[in-house]
Amino acid sequence: MCGSIKRDVCIYGVPQPELALPISAHELFMREIALITSFAGATEETMGAAIDYIRQDETFFEQLLGRSISLEQLPTELTTWNPQPGTRTVVNLGL
Repeated sequence: MCGSIKRDVCIYGVPQPELALPISAHELFMREIALITSFAGATEETMGAAIDYIRQDETFFEQLLGRSISLEQLPTELTTWNPQPGTRTVVNLGL
């Protein structure tokens, strides 16, 4: 990686078919951003159950988040922000 910072982005669940990421393949390549997807048994039913579970104890789950951003903020987040190790950023897809 020639001394650069590697960034991993994981997209979990099932995005809507018409959803496009607001970042080019060229930008992913040049910034050495690894895009990882995970279906991991995610369905509308299991994702809905997970959301309900989180809502039952939002305070606990909020402390696990580093920060929350909109989908429009993702390109800037990936290319300019250097998170502390162990923190997480959640992208709100606005669905």
